[in-house]
Amino acid sequence: MARNPAYKAVKFIDSTHEVLKSYNKPKTSKRKRTKLTDEQLNILEESYKMNHHPSTEIKETMAIKIGIPVKNVQIWFQNRRAKDKSIKENIISESRKRREEYQFSAYQRHEMSGTAMNDSHMAGYYTDSHLNTQSDYNNMMNNTKNHHPYDYKDSY
Repeated sequence: MARNPAYKAVKFIDSTHEVLKSYNKPKTSKRKRTKLTDEQLNILEESYKMNHHPSTEIKETMAIKIGIPVKNVQIWFQNRRAKDKSIKENIISESRKRREEYQFSAYQRHEMSGTAMNDSHMAGYYTDSHLNTQSDYNNMMNNTKNHHPYDYKDSY
């Protein structure tokens, strides 16, 4: 009977000594963090301003120019793009939060004053990233004015 090459022999540890020995393996040394100089950072930042996704050739040229491995240049660009993405997401989140706080406070002022809110007042409360302008809101209101969600007359 031929052995299937996919099956490998399993080694069992028999003694306590072997178990302890397996825990005392020498640790691999961790690579030290590359500390970039101000000049290197300036060159990388200037390049990033021109192109967020430089070609391999450009990264190789920069690596030679600033004296670090190409892999470090590549990782720097990846990290820089991630930083930009994070900043952008924070700005959007803060903007959305401020808009919601403003809308809620405006709604509360109307509730406390006892004034009825007509469609033009409501436009400011129900906007989101897809309804940023008064015209978007008006279009939405006109398209749904006489439409009932369960009205299936047109589907027969």
